[in-house]
Amino acid sequence: MNRFSMIATAALMSLSLGLPALAEEKVDPAVQEKLTAQLVKEGYEVRKIQMEDGLVEAYAVKDGKTYEMYFDKDLKVVKKD
Repeated sequence: MNRFSMIATAALMSLSLGLPALAEEKVDPAVQEKLTAQLVKEGYEVRKIQMEDGLVEAYAVKDGKTYEMYFDKDLKVVKKD
């Protein structure tokens, strides 16, 4: 194997290892709708909902303060920043 082939192979391998981290999990639309309704009822303005590490992550604003919240599959708060 020549030097160019080795460098190209190494580059492709390193890129392919990073691809799963770039893939964003999708939130089920029904779950997103339910969580949005739940947060709006609590007085939040929902900015974004996505999946992260198996949890539903929501970005919302309430009383001028931004919150980052994580919910389990039952939409119970796991963490709130």
